[in-house]
Amino acid sequence: MEQLRASGFVGPDDLSFVEVPGAGFFLVGEVACKGRIVVSVEKFLTLLEGEGVAAMVQTEWYSYNAFVRGWHNILRYDNQHPHELYPGHLDEHHRHTFDWQTGEERSDSPAWIGAEKWPTLSEAIREVQAWYWDHRQELPDPEEFPELGAKG
Repeated sequence: MEQLRASGFVGPDDLSFVEVPGAGFFLVGEVACKGRIVVSVEKFLTLLEGEGVAAMVQTEWYSYNAFVRGWHNILRYDNQHPHELYPGHLDEHHRHTFDWQTGEERSDSPAWIGAEKWPTLSEAIREVQAWYWDHRQELPDPEEFPELGAKG
């Protein structure tokens, strides 16, 4: 997160790890970004071996949802629909895209990305940062960081 903060796009976050003894960890919270953009994170990491900072973990399921606070979603990566595969999707890893002003999901969404290409949190935030620069002039408060934990 520190590398992303150094870019000036990422501000504070309230991410926290919640241990599930013997099973793994939940990573939950929000990351504040310029343009009043929030990246909401829900991720479960299965414990493979070890404990504490030396623990070996593997992401089991995740959702990275980016939205403009007070408006609508920008994009969401997730694999939380394993029993509802979309037509043509070979596994549950996919990317949703939205019109941030209306909330409507785009016609080419969701797009299958596959288990080989699902992004890390930092990759997803970098994609949101590129979106920010492409849409900066449209945003109501392009230099503002959102309040964390607020509704909407």
